[in-house]
Amino acid sequence: MQINRTALIRYKTIDHCLCNRARNWTLLDLMEACGKALQADDDREETIVSRRAIQMDLDLMRSATKGYNAPIIVVDKKFYTYEDANFSITKTPLTTHDLDQIGQIAQLLEHFKGYEYFKEADEWVEQLKNKSLGIENAIASPKPATNTPSDTTFVLSNTGNTSTVEFYALGDYAPELIANPLHPSQKLLNVRIDKLHHFSIEVVIDLQLERLLLSYGEFIEILAPKPLRLKLGTRIWKAGRHY
Repeated sequence: MQINRTALIRYKTIDHCLCNRARNWTLLDLMEACGKALQADDDREETIVSRRAIQMDLDLMRSATKGYNAPIIVVDKKFYTYEDANFSITKTPLTTHDLDQIGQIAQLLEHFKGYEYFKEADEWVEQLKNKSLGIENAIASPKPATNTPSDTTFVLSNTGNTSTVEFYALGDYAPELIANPLHPSQKLLNVRIDKLHHFSIEVVIDLQLERLLLSYGEFIEILAPKPLRLKLGTRIWKAGRHY
């Protein structure tokens, strides 16, 4: 997820707002909050954030592949909030894209090593390198699946209490799912003549899985199990009523 400083400030501001459930947040409220945050950061007199920019930020934050898989919903057709009251993007794990950015920052700071007026750079570089290396090792060596929900949400089929979820992926998007599977158990069952790819995964069906599947929008179609297909179809229909 390649982002710039301005976008990161907007994401963190939106997250701060949606975590504050003491008030309701409209799109205009989020625009104003982000404008004030950017104004304070840049020490400007006035910063205006467009409606389109916030809408794109919300879409990216919802994305499981490009953003934070944030469970952002719209209440009463105008108020934005997190469906999960405990969610925050600051609690989500770093992605490989995040690690790439940390590496780029470390390389930039490397140029300041040895400067008399910037001795702190040496320590910062080492801290960034050690931190990113530790996270990379954790990502490269994930914990094995267990029956403990806090350890993992998607439980492999040999642990029980799982279901087979089947879905179609559009031909143009299928290579992305082949390169980056939804789950380690993902299998390609067949490819139709119209290039629809038929996949299956063995997972526990829970709220996080629903959010993940919904984040792919029109690029996938859930086939089975039928109750999950109907439930997601209902959620999509309700969401469509807000627009």
